[in-house]
Amino acid sequence: MIKRLSVVVLLALFIVILNAGCSSTNIKGETHKSFSNAKTENSVYKIQVDKSIKYINLDLEANIKNGNFKFTINDPDGKIYRSKGTDKDTRGLDINLKIESPKKGDWEIIFELDEAIGEYRCIWEAK
Repeated sequence: MIKRLSVVVLLALFIVILNAGCSSTNIKGETHKSFSNAKTENSVYKIQVDKSIKYINLDLEANIKNGNFKFTINDPDGKIYRSKGTDKDTRGLDINLKIESPKKGDWEIIFELDEAIGEYRCIWEAK
C-alpha cells in the first residue's frame, strides 16, 4: 500500500514537473530595483518566444535622481529593437511597449546603471 502510494506521488510529481518545463506560452516577468547609493551594473533578462507567442507587452517606469539609466530590448538576432535612457535633462522614463508578432527566439531586456541613484520597475509578458 505504501509502495503504491509512493509510486503514485512520484508519478504525479513527474507530470507536474514535465508540464512546467514545457509551458512557455504565457511568459511573465518583473523586476524592481531601488538604490540610494550610486550603483553601476547591468542586468539582463530573457524572454523565450516560440511560434505560439502573438505579442510581448512591456511596461517600464524609471525615476533616476543622479547618474544614468539605460533600457534596451534586443531581438533574437541581437539587433536593438528599442533603446532609451536618461540624461541630465530627462530623469524619468515611462515606456509602454507592445511588440506584435515577435520574432521567434530569445529576446533580451537589458538595464544599465552608471553611477545611478533612484529606482526602476519593469513588468513584461509574452502571450
